Amino acid sequence: MYKEALSSYLNETRGLKTTQRNILSVRGTLMGINLVCTALINPGDVVVSGIPGWQRAEHNFVHAKAKHIGIPVDEQGLAVDELKKICKRRKVRMVYVTPHHHYPTTVSLRIDRRLELLRLANEYGFIIFEDDYDFDFHYNHRPLLPLASADENGMVIYCGSFSKSFSPAFRMGYLAASENVIEHLTNVRVLLDRQGDHILDNAMAELLNDGTIQRYLRKTLTVYQERRNHFCKLLQIELGNVVNFSIPDGGMTVWTEFDKSINLETLSQQAYNKGLYISDGIIHQYPTYNENGIRLGFASSPMDALTKSVEIIRALI
Repeated sequence: MYKEALSSYLNETRGLKTTQRNILSVRGTLMGINLVCTALINPGDVVVSGIPGWQRAEHNFVHAKAKHIGIPVDEQGLAVDELKKICKRRKVRMVYVTPHHHYPTTVSLRIDRRLELLRLANEYGFIIFEDDYDFDFHYNHRPLLPLASADENGMVIYCGSFSKSFSPAFRMGYLAASENVIEHLTNVRVLLDRQGDHILDNAMAELLNDGTIQRYLRKTLTVYQERRNHFCKLLQIELGNVVNFSIPDGGMTVWTEFDKSINLETLSQQAYNKGLYISDGIIHQYPTYNENGIRLGFASSPMDALTKSVEIIRALI
């Protein structure tokens, strides 16, 4: 029931071409990444992802004893030309990508780069792990469809969850891939979790089938867009002289780069003492990437809380 409902939902909203045989239920995105690394990555395999990236995903690559190679991300997304150079030198097993809104910078992967990434996967035979963690939240126009929707050769493993679109309390995620890949991943998943949570899965199936999730998302889009606009206006007016940011087309956060004179670790601690949690930016630092940037979330806070948050940061700076 759940797989059928989810398959229909993904086909309707994301342009995928799945049946229930292409779906595997997992307990969130991290489990999906770990499962793929366990089942499909061998020690020494090359895994490529964008820098800066999501360190929890990178930790799974390291745990699988893969050789992790980071390539740059610019305002148009993953630098696919750099990936091509790597492919010419060595065998790449998997590319991890968040094309809809790159984590952490929120930029979208440009259409020509998407097509080139798919072409390279077909030419060089690597897996694309598409982490589509916030596809449902796009405000300005219809979003580009996932890479998986244009995948004709079964090179993409598509991963999503309901943690952001429904509730973080529900650890519900899914993988969509070719039937042979799902069958293999299912056999490995049994070693970790024999049956999953059928009660929760079927409850979500009912919410998908009766349109509750779809109606809920339409309502949240309006609310989150208003909060995004309010928050970005505050950032520009109150902090425009010390921060640089672009208004994100979607998602729940604003990637914000602070003036180099501002110590984010100190600012984070001082803000925490005032009742405001912000990142210290350390998780976004790499040997080849040293921007003074953090993700500032707006979706979970009402307007007055967003105003108060910016006031706290302004007073500390």
